[in-house]
Amino acid sequence: MFQSPPARRSALRAGLPFALAALMAGPPAIVGAWVTSETSAAQVYSTVVGQRKQMTLGTRGVVSLNTATILRVSETTGGYACELERGEALFEVPHSTRPPLRVRAGPVWLETKGSVFAIRVRDAKHVDVVVRDGAVQLSAAREATVVEGPQIAQISPSGIAVLPATDADLARRLEWIAGRISFSGETLAEATAEFNRYNERKLVIADESIRDVTIGGRFQYTDVESFLAALVPIGVESQDGGTSPSGAPLVRLVAAGGPRR
Repeated sequence: MFQSPPARRSALRAGLPFALAALMAGPPAIVGAWVTSETSAAQVYSTVVGQRKQMTLGTRGVVSLNTATILRVSETTGGYACELERGEALFEVPHSTRPPLRVRAGPVWLETKGSVFAIRVRDAKHVDVVVRDGAVQLSAAREATVVEGPQIAQISPSGIAVLPATDADLARRLEWIAGRISFSGETLAEATAEFNRYNERKLVIADESIRDVTIGGRFQYTDVESFLAALVPIGVESQDGGTSPSGAPLVRLVAAGGPRR
């Protein structure tokens, strides 16, 4: 089903128009109905912690998988159906009059005939959808909407919240494609959680007083040492912290001058 990425990737990244007429003709339909289509057995594609992978989805575009991701892909009578079981994936789908690409991620159903979008499954009830170009139709529970680039949709038990996105927002959200991670005002708790997505060596905040210290900077997402060095000037020190019950090596973060193990 999947092949090496073709030369058309450059065309995908140039920006993809999307025909909204059918979607906007009336209230958005619940796209979850596609699961009733006849499907082939799903093929499973995955990455381990810290790994990225890219493939082509037949003639339906390019898919990039982020760290610790599982994507199930089936061919249906209406095209391709994907289920993002966990993790994060970027889809680059060329505009086409052929059947749309359909994706399920947690509580979210998505359909598009041409767009560049990323989906991140944060947990069973929270999903982020970043639309860079084109448009996608989303539905979750009893709510449905069309999200056009550049916008970010946050799906939670409260519903679908659609937010505008700047070029800087999109660049930061999609920086993992180049193996990088950046922060601009995130708390230390948020930054360490993000680093832990990409590394077997886990960062643990052992001093509650530093959880809300804000972080800025850009890093290679597997370069834990550079991140730890950048924390020293803002008063955060690191200590070897043994191992977790699963055997993962731990690094304890404490305020400068804090208690030593």
